[in-house]
Amino acid sequence: MTDMDGGAIFQTPDVAALSAGLEVLSLRQRLIAQNLANVDTPGYARLDLDFGQAFAAALAAETGTAGSPGATALAGPAGVPGATVLASAAPALPAGASLAGAVQPAAGLAFKVDGNGVDLDQEMVELAETGMQYEAASQLLALAFGRLRTAVTGRS
Repeated sequence: MTDMDGGAIFQTPDVAALSAGLEVLSLRQRLIAQNLANVDTPGYARLDLDFGQAFAAALAAETGTAGSPGATALAGPAGVPGATVLASAAPALPAGASLAGAVQPAAGLAFKVDGNGVDLDQEMVELAETGMQYEAASQLLALAFGRLRTAVTGRS
């Protein structure tokens, strides 16, 4: 962003990191929802997220750094049932950003005879954890914008 569009003043390192974190947590919530939706799908491989890799990609997109030009897909690994559903639910990422490598099937998880790797209880725990992390990050982002508002207006 340039100073001319007014956006650079809001792109502080903490705002960029929190925005990237919210994007990744939102993606994780969608993955968990997709896993829950496929709890009874035979052969479904539970999808999970490499948070570090996804955060790095999202932070690069927020700050306009590294990435492969034009990569906007988030389809998950080929041959994984449900990957096309994930692609249709994927957020539109800025040019140069890709979270595709961060979405992977969880290895060695076949809890059922039909080969389904989704454990309902585990997914619910992860959904609750992700929701609390998202709430905390959004509150921190609100505080960051509050500090900017105080700096601009001189009052809180």
